[in-house]
Amino acid sequence: MKIILKKLAISGLRKVDAYTMKPIRVLIEKNSSLKRARKSALEEEEFLHTVSNMCGGFAGRKILEVGADQRGRMLRSIVNTHQAKEAVGVNIAVNDEQFQRNCRVVKGDITQSEFRDAEFDILFSTAVFEHVHHFDKAIQEMYRILKPGGLLLSNHGPLWSTSYGHHLWTRYGGMEYTYWNVILPPHCHLLMSPQEVHEILIAQSINPEACRKLVRYIFESDDQNRLMFDDYERIIKASDFEILVMKGYDHPEIANRYITKDFIGNLDLLRIKFPGYQNFHSDGMMVLLRKPW
Repeated sequence: MKIILKKLAISGLRKVDAYTMKPIRVLIEKNSSLKRARKSALEEEEFLHTVSNMCGGFAGRKILEVGADQRGRMLRSIVNTHQAKEAVGVNIAVNDEQFQRNCRVVKGDITQSEFRDAEFDILFSTAVFEHVHHFDKAIQEMYRILKPGGLLLSNHGPLWSTSYGHHLWTRYGGMEYTYWNVILPPHCHLLMSPQEVHEILIAQSINPEACRKLVRYIFESDDQNRLMFDDYERIIKASDFEILVMKGYDHPEIANRYITKDFIGNLDLLRIKFPGYQNFHSDGMMVLLRKPW
């Protein structure tokens, strides 16, 4: 099946009508992935409003954001707008920084943190758990640092088991290549070989060295923990948490771009290749967990 693309004038790439017998669309546009990657202040505030409502409010409570950014954007809002008693962020990739008396970010590993037992009322996270290796240890640690009755809310994805679970996100030659602008065959990281994916990328007139870098990321990167939807279910159900909500979700802006006429056939192939696994269609997972009193 041919997929015809519109002409794209792109710096560093040829202006072409790209087509291929393989189900790939390469849509590299200046700054498009950057715009998508960075949530606007409005989007972040809407997310915090949802978290606050689902957890009964932030006011007067001590909050931990797992995977906070270096600037602590959401942390500041939690204390200044939502009147939390204290907001702390933890991330293995940041440096310690105190933003104000009751708002800070610390460098730390959520699988073995330095926080006290029963220190926080609420833990929340967005688009982070798919990067956390030893997730079973992370769940145990988050349980430890929550107060009895405390809540953990997370939405995380894309998961390794979904159609774009390779989570492509890398740069070459000043260009950012992501799963937003390089639409590869669904589940290529699970059903195809590196050589097959490389040939598809080469056919799209992408720089050969960039192609090699993209393939290495897709098949070799340790940025993802490679847990499937069913793995998260198993780990969470085996924990001491009470499960209030656990469900799959699709990203409304991108999910349909990874659905092809091979959808059912791919599901059949995946379930044969990975016996015991069922959910290869949910882009991500949303959970709300409670530590029993």
